[in-house]
Amino acid sequence: VSQNPDWSPDGQRIAFQACSVCSLFAPTGRLGGDAPVHVDVMNADGSDVTRLTRGPGFHGYPAWSPDTASLAIAADWGDRPALQGIWIIPASDPDGVTRQEARRVTTLPADFRGQDVEPQFSPDGSSIVFTRFKGTRKSAIHRVGVDGTGLERLTKWRLNASDPDWSPNGKKIAFDSGDFGGRTDGGGNIHVMRADGSKRKKLTDHRRIRKDDPRRAFKLASDPVWSPSGTRIMFTRQPRGSDISPTRLIAMKPNGSGKHVVVDFVVDASASSF
Repeated sequence: VSQNPDWSPDGQRIAFQACSVCSLFAPTGRLGGDAPVHVDVMNADGSDVTRLTRGPGFHGYPAWSPDTASLAIAADWGDRPALQGIWIIPASDPDGVTRQEARRVTTLPADFRGQDVEPQFSPDGSSIVFTRFKGTRKSAIHRVGVDGTGLERLTKWRLNASDPDWSPNGKKIAFDSGDFGGRTDGGGNIHVMRADGSKRKKLTDHRRIRKDDPRRAFKLASDPVWSPSGTRIMFTRQPRGSDISPTRLIAMKPNGSGKHVVVDFVVDASASSF
């Protein structure tokens, strides 16, 4: 199973995580057990697939540095939670990158049962935003310097924020909230905020889902990404519950206006898990 691809800034290569037993919905991308999850790289045309990380444990969520020399990844190197966190690794290594060749950026607090995932380099390469999960319904966007200093939380835990993405000019961050069910304060929505976490604005309007809501009312927006020009944000909108309708890719302006469907996915109701 291949997941979480990321284009290099020069468009020449793609990094992604690969594993034999994975879950598409688990924050770590794995169902459990000791099966390793590795970071692979390949050319943009799919040729020359190469395993980049080696050793036990989880290595995933690769994100390219602006100069394409490095990747930020989430990893535990087979020793979770002691080694779980965000790491920076070389973007190429003929023998494969080991823990000794990786540089640690974040360390989980003592007795913390969560995980740090979904790193993204800032456009100037000076810092990384990532998601720290306490649980599937409690998460927050954090920012840290590439040297591991200056860690700060940018969103409230109850917002259940995740999937951060920098605007091309580095001034704003888009992210989603409540995409593990829409029952947290953020609902299942897309937001933008300044790079310091201020001036947060909700761009979609999916209300928080409550236990007594009819299942057919569930809608979630998730996984925002900026266009290279910074003039559009694309995200996924998916239905939840028994009212089966297509999952859509939707584009909008950074202020939330001008929403339009880019791609409709036809859902096979007999196979749907929504």
